[in-house]
Amino acid sequence: SVDLLANDAEFPEGLIFSCAGVEPIQVESPTLANIISARGSWLKEINSSDTLIFYCCGHGIWLPSVGNSFLASDFGVDAESPWPNAISLDAMAQGLADKIPREQWLFFDCCASTAPQALRDSNPAPNPLVSTTYGMRKTVTDLYGPLVQAKVASATPGSEAYGRENGRSRFMDVFVE
Repeated sequence: SVDLLANDAEFPEGLIFSCAGVEPIQVESPTLANIISARGSWLKEINSSDTLIFYCCGHGIWLPSVGNSFLASDFGVDAESPWPNAISLDAMAQGLADKIPREQWLFFDCCASTAPQALRDSNPAPNPLVSTTYGMRKTVTDLYGPLVQAKVASATPGSEAYGRENGRSRFMDVFVE
Protein backbone atom coordinates (compact mmCIF):
# COMPACT_ATOMS: atom_id res chain seq x y z
CA SER A 1 0.00 0.00 0.00
CA VAL A 2 1.05 3.61 -0.47
CA ASP A 3 0.18 6.54 1.74
CA LEU A 4 1.02 9.93 0.28
CA LEU A 5 0.90 13.28 2.06
CA ALA A 6 2.03 16.44 0.28
CA ASN A 7 1.66 20.20 0.22
CA ASP A 8 3.54 23.30 -0.80
CA ALA A 9 3.40 27.00 -0.05
CA GLU A 10 0.77 27.56 -2.73
CA PHE A 11 -1.45 24.69 -1.48
CA PRO A 12 -0.84 24.33 2.28
CA GLU A 13 -3.90 22.11 2.80
CA GLY A 14 -2.71 19.48 0.31
CA LEU A 15 -2.50 18.87 -3.41
CA ILE A 16 -4.33 17.21 -6.25
CA PHE A 17 -2.18 14.32 -7.50
CA SER A 18 -2.55 12.70 -10.90
CA CYS A 19 -0.50 10.86 -13.46
CA ALA A 20 -1.12 8.98 -16.69
CA GLY A 21 -3.69 6.25 -16.16
CA VAL A 22 -4.62 7.34 -12.63
CA GLU A 23 -7.64 9.42 -11.69
CA PRO A 24 -6.72 12.63 -9.80
CA ILE A 25 -6.90 12.31 -6.02
CA GLN A 26 -6.82 14.84 -3.21
CA VAL A 27 -3.62 14.39 -1.21
CA GLU A 28 -3.71 15.68 2.36
CA SER A 29 -0.97 17.84 3.83
CA PRO A 30 1.69 16.28 6.10
CA THR A 31 0.37 17.60 9.40
CA LEU A 32 1.30 15.52 12.43
CA ALA A 33 -2.28 14.18 12.66
CA ASN A 34 -2.21 13.08 9.00
CA ILE A 35 1.25 11.51 9.40
CA ILE A 36 0.06 9.58 12.46
CA SER A 37 -3.04 8.44 10.55
CA ALA A 38 -0.92 7.22 7.61
CA ARG A 39 1.48 5.47 10.01
CA GLY A 40 -1.44 3.67 11.66
CA SER A 41 -2.71 2.58 8.26
CA TRP A 42 0.54 1.06 7.04
CA LEU A 43 1.51 -0.50 10.38
CA LYS A 44 -1.87 -2.23 10.48
CA GLU A 45 -1.45 -3.71 7.00
CA ILE A 46 2.19 -4.88 7.07
CA ASN A 47 3.49 -8.42 7.26
CA SER A 48 6.93 -9.95 7.63
CA SER A 49 7.53 -10.42 3.89
CA ASP A 50 6.83 -6.76 3.08
CA THR A 51 9.49 -4.19 2.34
CA LEU A 52 8.86 -0.96 4.21
CA ILE A 53 9.82 2.20 2.34
CA PHE A 54 9.51 5.49 4.20
CA TYR A 55 10.33 8.72 2.38
CA CYS A 56 9.92 12.18 3.84
CA CYS A 57 10.79 15.44 2.13
CA GLY A 58 10.49 18.86 3.68
CA HIS A 59 11.92 20.87 6.52
CA GLY A 60 14.23 19.23 8.98
CA ILE A 61 16.56 20.13 11.79
CA TRP A 62 19.44 18.50 13.62
CA LEU A 63 20.00 19.05 17.33
CA PRO A 64 22.85 17.53 19.33
CA SER A 65 20.47 16.23 22.01
CA VAL A 66 17.93 14.55 19.68
CA GLY A 67 19.58 14.00 16.29
CA ASN A 68 17.66 14.43 13.02
CA SER A 69 14.05 15.58 13.09
CA PHE A 70 11.47 16.11 10.34
CA LEU A 71 9.13 19.06 10.85
CA ALA A 72 5.48 18.30 10.09
CA SER A 73 3.70 21.00 8.09
CA ASP A 74 2.03 22.20 11.31
CA PHE A 75 5.28 22.46 13.28
CA GLY A 76 5.30 25.65 15.31
CA VAL A 77 1.51 26.01 15.44
CA ASP A 78 1.92 26.11 19.22
CA ALA A 79 4.83 28.49 19.72
CA GLU A 80 5.05 27.53 23.41
CA SER A 81 5.42 23.82 22.62
CA PRO A 82 6.41 23.19 18.99
CA TRP A 83 8.30 19.91 19.42
CA PRO A 84 5.39 17.45 19.44
CA ASN A 85 4.89 18.38 15.75
CA ALA A 86 8.44 17.34 14.89
CA ILE A 87 9.34 13.71 14.29
CA SER A 88 12.60 12.32 15.60
CA LEU A 89 13.85 10.38 12.58
CA ASP A 90 16.50 8.58 14.61
CA ALA A 91 14.00 7.47 17.29
CA MET A 92 11.50 6.47 14.59
CA ALA A 93 14.13 4.24 12.93
CA GLN A 94 14.76 2.56 16.27
CA GLY A 95 11.02 2.02 16.78
CA LEU A 96 10.57 0.63 13.25
CA ALA A 97 13.29 -1.93 14.03
CA ASP A 98 10.73 -3.52 16.39
CA LYS A 99 8.22 -3.98 13.55
CA ILE A 100 7.80 -7.09 11.43
CA PRO A 101 8.83 -5.95 7.97
CA ARG A 102 12.44 -7.05 8.24
CA GLU A 103 13.55 -5.10 5.16
CA GLN A 104 13.25 -1.35 5.68
CA TRP A 105 14.39 1.56 3.53
CA LEU A 106 14.22 4.97 5.22
CA PHE A 107 14.83 8.04 3.05
CA PHE A 108 15.15 11.38 4.83
CA ASP A 109 15.10 14.23 2.31
CA CYS A 110 15.30 17.20 4.64
CA CYS A 111 17.84 19.57 6.08
CA ALA A 112 19.89 18.56 9.07
CA SER A 113 21.02 22.08 9.90
CA THR A 114 20.90 23.52 13.39
CA ALA A 115 18.78 26.63 13.84
CA PRO A 116 20.23 28.90 16.55
CA GLN A 117 16.78 29.55 18.04
CA ALA A 118 16.25 25.80 18.46
CA LEU A 119 19.45 25.54 20.48
CA ARG A 120 17.92 27.89 23.05
CA ASP A 121 15.25 25.29 23.87
CA SER A 122 16.55 23.39 26.89
CA ASN A 123 14.23 20.40 26.38
CA PRO A 124 13.40 19.70 22.72
CA ALA A 125 11.32 16.51 22.56
CA PRO A 126 10.29 15.52 19.03
CA ASN A 127 7.70 12.81 18.57
CA PRO A 128 9.27 9.38 17.87
CA LEU A 129 6.25 8.44 15.69
CA VAL A 130 7.02 4.76 16.41
CA SER A 131 8.18 3.94 19.93
CA THR A 132 10.46 1.10 20.92
CA THR A 133 9.23 -1.62 23.27
CA TYR A 134 11.65 -3.33 25.62
CA GLY A 135 12.39 -6.87 24.36
CA MET A 136 10.34 -6.49 21.18
CA ARG A 137 13.30 -6.39 18.78
CA LYS A 138 14.58 -9.75 20.04
CA THR A 139 11.10 -11.26 19.84
CA VAL A 140 10.53 -10.01 16.31
CA THR A 141 14.02 -11.15 15.23
CA ASP A 142 13.45 -14.61 16.70
CA LEU A 143 10.09 -14.93 14.91
CA TYR A 144 10.78 -13.22 11.57
CA GLY A 145 14.55 -13.02 11.13
CA PRO A 146 17.17 -10.30 11.31
CA LEU A 147 16.50 -6.68 10.47
CA VAL A 148 17.91 -5.13 7.31
CA GLN A 149 17.39 -1.40 7.69
CA ALA A 150 18.99 1.21 5.44
CA LYS A 151 18.84 4.92 6.27
CA VAL A 152 19.71 7.35 3.49
CA ALA A 153 19.73 11.07 4.17
CA SER A 154 20.11 14.01 1.82
CA ALA A 155 22.05 16.01 4.41
CA THR A 156 24.70 15.25 7.00
CA PRO A 157 24.34 16.66 10.54
CA GLY A 158 24.71 20.42 10.44
CA SER A 159 24.07 20.80 6.71
CA GLU A 160 21.21 21.67 4.38
CA ALA A 161 19.37 19.60 1.79
CA TYR A 162 18.71 21.18 -1.58
CA GLY A 163 15.74 21.55 -3.86
CA ARG A 164 14.67 23.65 -6.78
CA GLU A 165 12.22 26.50 -6.68
CA ASN A 166 8.88 25.09 -7.88
CA GLY A 167 10.45 21.69 -8.49
CA ARG A 168 11.48 18.44 -6.89
CA SER A 169 14.42 18.10 -4.54
CA ARG A 170 17.86 17.17 -5.82
CA PHE A 171 17.65 14.02 -3.67
CA MET A 172 14.44 13.01 -5.49
CA ASP A 173 16.26 13.46 -8.81
CA VAL A 174 18.32 10.37 -7.93
CA PHE A 175 15.16 8.24 -7.88
CA VAL A 176 13.39 9.78 -10.84
CA GLU A 177 16.28 10.00 -13.27
